[in-house]
Amino acid sequence: MTGRAADPERVPDRVRDRAGRARPCGVALKAGARSAIATLWRINDKATSLLISEFYRQLKTHGISKAKALQNAQKKFVAQPRYRHPYYWSSFLLIGNWR
Repeated sequence: MTGRAADPERVPDRVRDRAGRARPCGVALKAGARSAIATLWRINDKATSLLISEFYRQLKTHGISKAKALQNAQKKFVAQPRYRHPYYWSSFLLIGNWR
């Protein structure tokens, strides 16, 4: 599952953090998703689209773990001058089942 922050008014209290903020990955995991990709901060939409597309390409074509697929996608970004800065690739976290 990937996605942006949910509408805060519609998120149940059980998936909020201690500060009361809605966390979409928490929603996904509580709803039964085995894993989710979260970001630590807001990032560029185009970069996110490219990185997540590469993540799924890696996962599908190489038969590797989700963790390795995310790492490979991030490494590919680092190799591109336009997306080399950590802002574009270092915010992503895999939560839940990493296999």
